[in-house]
Amino acid sequence: MSKGRSAIWNFIAGNRTILLLAVAFALAVLSYIVVPQAEAMAGEVENLEEEIQHRQQILQDYVHKAFEVPVGEWLQFDGFPDDMVLYRYNADTLQSWVNQFPVANDEVDVLTLWHRINHLNSRSLFNAPLAYLTEQEQYVNLGSAWYVVKVYRKGTIKIISGLLIKTEYLSNNTVLASKINPQLQVKRKMDISPVTFNEGYVVRGLDGGVLFSVNKGFAINEGGVSLPLRVCSQSASVMTLTPSLAALTALDEVESASAVTS
Repeated sequence: MSKGRSAIWNFIAGNRTILLLAVAFALAVLSYIVVPQAEAMAGEVENLEEEIQHRQQILQDYVHKAFEVPVGEWLQFDGFPDDMVLYRYNADTLQSWVNQFPVANDEVDVLTLWHRINHLNSRSLFNAPLAYLTEQEQYVNLGSAWYVVKVYRKGTIKIISGLLIKTEYLSNNTVLASKINPQLQVKRKMDISPVTFNEGYVVRGLDGGVLFSVNKGFAINEGGVSLPLRVCSQSASVMTLTPSLAALTALDEVESASAVTS
């Protein structure tokens, strides 16, 4: 055994220059592989941010048009994008909408205590997530999807706008597939999550506010999605999603998927 170790050390000592050169060459090759990957991801995130801001501007133009429509008339826009949502309220009463958020309760004038302990997929009438939206652009979880939302006001009229960022189903299958909005033209698999203290690429909205972060060095599988803990805070503008309560709604999603297929 000792002879074998001595032979190894003798080989290393006699060829240390060649070995060091080989290690240096391997590190150099690795740097050419890793650094461009990081630069490519940064470029993809920059493109994502630009596309989000571009679509936010399109949605904002529709908001201005919605204010011009008489309050007694139903909102109707030809060619309105499928990944955008408009809710128009008159004195806190929903008057009309274009597309819909995946939530059962559209109330905006009641801040319920039950919302704090209900998962946002819950069909409970006490769950009123739209009541917590503000005039600051926010990245929030509404039911089975994540949106960039913003509230606009003019007199008694209030309009809630939403741009879909990704769908997120706890029971992922061929019917309910979690994915990033295809309209955002994301070419690389990436993990999007609310802003946390870990390192990541920060994405800002049209108004310059921080929306979310793209985690470095982590890619989700096609149709898959990560489930980090969402922490409720005004600074990050993120609503609560706790795994224990969220798991209770998985059966509901499976039943819904079964009903669709049948």
